[in-house]
Amino acid sequence: MTSEAQLERLCSREKWVNPYEVLLLGAEATDEEIKSRFKRLSLLVHPDKCPGEEPRALQAFHIIDVACKTLMDGEKRKVYQRVMREARERVDLERRHENRRRELKGLSKLPEDTVDAEVQAMCNRIFREMEERKFHVDRTDWMESRAKRAREEDEKKREEDDQKKEMEKEWERSRDKRVNCWRTFQVKKEKTSSKKKMKGFEIRPPPCRMEERPFDRVDEKPQPL
Repeated sequence: MTSEAQLERLCSREKWVNPYEVLLLGAEATDEEIKSRFKRLSLLVHPDKCPGEEPRALQAFHIIDVACKTLMDGEKRKVYQRVMREARERVDLERRHENRRRELKGLSKLPEDTVDAEVQAMCNRIFREMEERKFHVDRTDWMESRAKRAREEDEKKREEDDQKKEMEKEWERSRDKRVNCWRTFQVKKEKTSSKKKMKGFEIRPPPCRMEERPFDRVDEKPQPL
């Protein structure tokens, strides 16, 4: 296990999906084994230990750091352990079928030293299937959400159109009433205006005042002749 070999191994893939494969560990690895393997690999690919290989060293160090943190998360580790167990079961089933077929044809059984590689390949296959299912589910949810929004917008538009039509009908129904009200208002306005005009030409008699005589006042007496 050399620095150059690990840099080549880790940087040769566009994407790693199995953190156990990154750290070269089995599904039953303990916390101590995960930390120990991370420390060992980090010393090999750390940028300070790989002069002239800084870009690849940074990439490799990031890959093993993410893998270690993923496996140190208990819930995430259970998911990867379950996938690896399923991969082992699939490989064992396929190998049994293939060995039975070979036996009927008189051929030798599959070599045992290829099992680990087959399990890793099956893990990658399962993870790809999971990503494809997730992508399909996300896309389906997105399409359903989009269709739902479209239905809601159509329903809202129909309600607005119905409301607009109802308002137009109500406007038509109340037309006669509005016309009558306007005519009544105009007639009243004309009557009021004519009254004001006639009031300006009205002839009023002067106010009546009673004639006063000298003897009508009590405080005055007749003068002697």
